[in-house]
Amino acid sequence: MEMNPSGDSSWLARKLAKKFNKFVLRRLARWNRPGRPFYVQYRPDFETGSGRFTEAPALIKDWVHGMEENNWGDLARLYFLYENVQRLEREQIPGDFAELGVYKGCSAKVLHQLAPSRRFWLFDTFAGFADADAERESLRQVKRQDFGDTSLPAVRAFLGDSALLNYAVGRFPETLAGVPVDTNYALVHLDCDLEEPMRAGLEYFYPRISAGGLLIVHDYGSGLWPGVTFAVDQFLRDKPERLVSILDKSGTAVIVKQGAAQNHQSNPQAIAQAQ
Repeated sequence: MEMNPSGDSSWLARKLAKKFNKFVLRRLARWNRPGRPFYVQYRPDFETGSGRFTEAPALIKDWVHGMEENNWGDLARLYFLYENVQRLEREQIPGDFAELGVYKGCSAKVLHQLAPSRRFWLFDTFAGFADADAERESLRQVKRQDFGDTSLPAVRAFLGDSALLNYAVGRFPETLAGVPVDTNYALVHLDCDLEEPMRAGLEYFYPRISAGGLLIVHDYGSGLWPGVTFAVDQFLRDKPERLVSILDKSGTAVIVKQGAAQNHQSNPQAIAQAQ
């Protein structure tokens, strides 16, 4: 039997912690076997080691709000958003934030909390898929009521009353009418699931993103929304940037914009009429 000759009261705590860690690691090996629908991994060092991520408790609470079943298992995307917004703020990349596909507002709340001085445009029907987009989706069966368990009042109550939050309610890109024509963006989060709004979002936002800004596409690599993948691949064929895949739950992909924003390249009214 191992003894504690020094009488150090912390010796037993260290010993028990070591045994507990070995037990947890054995469990991890079992949980992380191939074929399981989830796996367990360490939290990033910038949260547990350096203590830099002091906002973690509040942001995680917002991240899972009304989306516990999905978002508790998708913390990788939260960490991705945190690190990249930190970079945009540190480098002072100019422009607004925008999200196409707000749903219940979890990612929007996180983005707004991380960059509260940015003007933020929130595009959604706040009532599920637009009929026209659902009807034109050829690569997957969708219904109008999909993602309909939300509402504008509920999202407003969750996100708060900041004057920098701008709600564009309705079918995109028809809702661009309220956006000033000279608006540029530092970060755009496209989470609209369907081919038509994804294509319209790319056509409108891409030329207006500042150099060094981010275009984030949710569901690109999930395999569940093929219209998203098709629209993105077609759009980027003649662009200098390449996608970087993020290994979160639903296959997010991101590009860092190379060239400067050029507002004249695509007209919002023309995009709307083309849809």
